[in-house]
Amino acid sequence: MKFERRKYVFIVIFVLIGILYSAKLFYMQVIDDSWKLRAQQIAEKRREITPPRAVVFDRNGNKIVSNKTYYNLMMVEKNIVDLDTIAFAKLIGWSVQEVRDRFKEIIKGEGTYYNPHSGKTTSNYQSIRAYPFIKELTADEISSIAPHLEDFPGFYEEVSDMRDYPFANAANILGYLSEVTQPEIDNDRFYTPGSRIGRAGIERYYENEFRGKKGVKYIVTSALNNVVGSFEDGKYDTTAVQADPIHLGLDIHLQAYGEKLLKNKRGCIVAIEPSTGEILALVSSPSYDPNLLVGNRKIRENYPKLLEDPDKPLFPRPLASEYMPGSTFKLLQSLIGLQEGVIHENSSFPCTQSLVGCHSHPTAQSVTQAVQMSCNPYYYQVTRKIIQQGKSKNDFVRCQYWIGKMGSIHAQLWIGKTVRD
Repeated sequence: MKFERRKYVFIVIFVLIGILYSAKLFYMQVIDDSWKLRAQQIAEKRREITPPRAVVFDRNGNKIVSNKTYYNLMMVEKNIVDLDTIAFAKLIGWSVQEVRDRFKEIIKGEGTYYNPHSGKTTSNYQSIRAYPFIKELTADEISSIAPHLEDFPGFYEEVSDMRDYPFANAANILGYLSEVTQPEIDNDRFYTPGSRIGRAGIERYYENEFRGKKGVKYIVTSALNNVVGSFEDGKYDTTAVQADPIHLGLDIHLQAYGEKLLKNKRGCIVAIEPSTGEILALVSSPSYDPNLLVGNRKIRENYPKLLEDPDKPLFPRPLASEYMPGSTFKLLQSLIGLQEGVIHENSSFPCTQSLVGCHSHPTAQSVTQAVQMSCNPYYYQVTRKIIQQGKSKNDFVRCQYWIGKMGSIHAQLWIGKTVRD
């Protein structure tokens, strides 16, 4: 009888233990994502491949934004044996202290992981993983380092790519890239630590179009995290797809010519194709070579200088400045006069400088010539005709008064307001 009771007690105990373990496993695998994420961090069997950003052409087919091959000097601490720090520092052109500080920086940069169950905090850094020791090395720089890496086990070269701007023009149009921030990584799963994102110009505006589609490669790793081979012979791998090229309405040679005209000056030039509205040139002066902001190394070196420059080369004047329209307003006056029927395309008015000041030039025989010569008395007469039609002559009197008071350019602005009102 007692044996029967004990049997049921043991059964109940084993059932309760099974329920507890099942509940715990269910919680860990279904409800609590921290275990899953931690396992992914350790295993890393899914490798994402980021394609090069899309290239950019101007209206004539000139490539104005492309990608250039760079190199990273990688390290795996576990494979580093008896590192001769002095010789290694000499090879890469650093001091011994800079080499030591870089090791500490890499470990610190990986951050820490807090285990909510044990309450312990551990470093995400793993000595068996590969980390970039130096990023963004050019072909010339890596060529002086790579032949000697066999003397330093644990270090190897890795191919990378960054932006290249074949023309040293249109910096305010093209913009630049920099590394993503943690909030940007949290908001968009496309990005990972070290990814680059557009910060200004078309690099920012067309960010989604530029970045393409990522590929995925699944690998099998050993217990020491060494790559054993491709998972299922690459059955589930996908290829990274570079985005289609982008074609701008910009004429890079016209842009370069505009920048040449404004060299050592502050100002801007905007050239527009009237039939389509395409921007042929968008010159902001002073400007800078967009290659100065390619990669973190150059950004750290050049961005503070550009930011502190009193001439403000980073300031996009055609888009952000407030300029008086001046004689460009004569185009609007011409259109209003033609639309109202007070003038026609061959209307002519003498350049009577007693009405309003002007520079010396022949009498404009048409609207086209009036625009070409930017004749102030011509548009004095055009605006008078616009105001006088069907209205009190008091408007004309006010027009004369303001022209005398304010001068031709300011008067044209006031006249425009009068017409608009």
